[in-house]
Amino acid sequence: MTAVNNSDLDNARASLERVQKFDTATLSQKNRLGDELCFDPAVDPANKIIGLYRKLTLSSLEDFPKAQLDVIVNQANADFVTFGKILEYKPSQGVAERDNLINQLDARYATVFQNIHPLISVLRR
Repeated sequence: MTAVNNSDLDNARASLERVQKFDTATLSQKNRLGDELCFDPAVDPANKIIGLYRKLTLSSLEDFPKAQLDVIVNQANADFVTFGKILEYKPSQGVAERDNLINQLDARYATVFQNIHPLISVLRR
């Protein structure tokens, strides 16, 4: 088992906190994109995903081995990248790309749940 160092903990805290504090309302972009291209359908899935991350506390990260911290970091960073792609979306990318981003976010809940629910369960005992 690889030992956890302060850098690992700091990295995990930063990734987790960044996704926990993400304002999902910013995903909609209705004013910029209009009704047809806005990302309103992405807001609820994003809230569900962030809800899972919020079940992990920053202080609880100290209890996890490096492998589990890496899972949290990888999952949180992947979701933050998807949020960023949505925020950077341009109408010239087309409806198919918009729909693809929304579908990616919809599918992420199951992946995030599968990967972090064991960690949440440990904290609830």
